Amino acid sequence: MTDTDKNKPTARTIPETSYKETAESIIIAFILAFVFRAFVVEAFVIPTGSMAPTLLGKHVTLTCPQCGYHYPVGPSDGSNPAPIQGRVYPLQVDCPMCRYPVYQEPRSLDAGDRILVLKYIYGFSEPKRWDVVVFKNPEKPGENYIKRLVGLPKEKLLIVHGNIYTQPIDDNPENDDQWTIQRKTDRPKVQCAVWQPVYHSAYVPLGGEAVEAKTKDQHAWTWKSPWHAPPDQTQRWQPLQGGRAFRYRGGGTGRLDFSYRHPAGARDYNPYNDLPHYAYGTRIVEDMRLGVTVQGESADTGLTLVLETSRYDFRAVIDPQSDRPRIEVRGNGFADWTVPDADCPDGAEKFHRKAALAQDRPTRVELWHVDQHVQLWMDGELAADWAYDNKLGLKTLRELNRKAIQDEPRLAVTLEGGPAVLHNLQVDRDLYYTNAPIIPNDSFLGTMDRIAEIGDDRFYCLGDNSPQSRDSRMWATVDKWIRYRSRELGHEVDAGYVPRELMLGRAFFVYFPAPYRFKATGPWLIPDFGKLRFIH
Repeated sequence: MTDTDKNKPTARTIPETSYKETAESIIIAFILAFVFRAFVVEAFVIPTGSMAPTLLGKHVTLTCPQCGYHYPVGPSDGSNPAPIQGRVYPLQVDCPMCRYPVYQEPRSLDAGDRILVLKYIYGFSEPKRWDVVVFKNPEKPGENYIKRLVGLPKEKLLIVHGNIYTQPIDDNPENDDQWTIQRKTDRPKVQCAVWQPVYHSAYVPLGGEAVEAKTKDQHAWTWKSPWHAPPDQTQRWQPLQGGRAFRYRGGGTGRLDFSYRHPAGARDYNPYNDLPHYAYGTRIVEDMRLGVTVQGESADTGLTLVLETSRYDFRAVIDPQSDRPRIEVRGNGFADWTVPDADCPDGAEKFHRKAALAQDRPTRVELWHVDQHVQLWMDGELAADWAYDNKLGLKTLRELNRKAIQDEPRLAVTLEGGPAVLHNLQVDRDLYYTNAPIIPNDSFLGTMDRIAEIGDDRFYCLGDNSPQSRDSRMWATVDKWIRYRSRELGHEVDAGYVPRELMLGRAFFVYFPAPYRFKATGPWLIPDFGKLRFIH
């Protein structure tokens, strides 16, 4: 062997056992992945908009050229020309914030959210009300449905004014005084997930707090800030950033009132459904959230949030002389504003924490009125609350259902004492479950005409996008195989309910939201990572 041969690299001999170990590792990895998918977690794609805007199916995301608000809109359906090759026709969708007409050019649809589902979790724990669940469609078991679990076994259920009322199934038909409203506020993360936007002061048109402009088709369009002071108090307020914030100059009392600036108002309107064939929501929603961020400039600044409904008027009061915030109520026998206590017929206020407006930083304050529950939140923590009307009789519910709410709720923010700046003024409405039938001379399951009676191992499920969801209210049939299988298990399944054996699991995470587009007609590039979220 020469010196040159000695310097040449020699081929490395790889033992035959290393190939075998690598192949075994790959096979085991595939087996574990399939087992994990089959028994632990599985990925699903949201196909439709029945859970919008909580979860999105195929949709179009629009951006208002005036205020910059982003909002999803559902694709055309049978009432409009259907999408051709995944593209939608031009249509006009008014911005839900400033009502500027936004014209949608032809483009491909954004994909639906991709979610992860904990499979068979309900084999170890009982389903909870307000869970987002995945199940087999009782009418067509080959289809997977995703809805919110609203009704549990062994209870009766009614939908009245958008809210859910239940009572235990009782053999005594005259025992009708135990109807209880089901509160999403018992799970605050769920309530935060289903708030529907009405207005946010961050979305002000380019022209500021008052604007007149021409639309794309040269029609006149006007906008004015919905927040305004009474005529005798205008000098105490200074608009900032074109109406995105307001400075209270101090001295006396300064009040800002909120006025609904578009036909939707405080109604069961969802911009996702705002297609040319879809009318605005007509039902008034009294369950609202009023939020504001306050930057006080002195120690004597006091804040009051006001929400007036058809039955009660509520105030959340933060007094500079006390570190104990309070809720006040007026109406239904109360001659003046009263702090709810044990002497009030409807219950007592609960005080949760000491809190006051900070001087060195902004303070976020929110007043919630939802599901007959009033709450005051400060910096993301519950400060005080008051619940009322825990039990109602069937007769009372019939009267409530028959009497439509005529007046929209009134909202206001009041400041006293030293100067302060208000920004991020926000108004939202609660999720509203509709109980009006789509087919004439028919009725939904869960209404006065058809009270839902949920038997053993059955569940009642509804979509968050109530006007555009096919769910327990309107399922008319049960697949014959499902009916046969349920009989084998010892119970009969009626139309409108989800049997326990069809429950696949609970949705818990959006791992791949609709991809972000840099241009309306451009390709999908990357997922919108800002919308990765847990599902509540």
